Amino acid sequence: MSAKTKKTQKQAAPKKVATKKDATKKPADQMTTASAANTSPQPPDDSNEVVVFALRLKRSERDAIHAAAGSGKASSFVRALALAAAQGDTKAIKKIMETVQKA
Repeated sequence: MSAKTKKTQKQAAPKKVATKKDATKKPADQMTTASAANTSPQPPDDSNEVVVFALRLKRSERDAIHAAAGSGKASSFVRALALAAAQGDTKAIKKIMETVQKA
């Protein structure tokens, strides 16, 4: 190898390897001010499209919900309770709790 080849190899920039720190950066941290200014808020979804919201429960938790809600009413019970809590509707939460069937 000539001295010129060795010098060229030393000057080559090392390849950047993605690190865990790079992977944990939030997209907002990487966004520039110009692109943030061009982003407009999304309009509310009024399509009434039905989507799935899944929960992972222990078998005993699932059984307790089914027992409280009654036969075939567990999904509507959980949906009503979750929406009332999300909206801060304590009256609706109390009403749901009053209608729960005691096993």
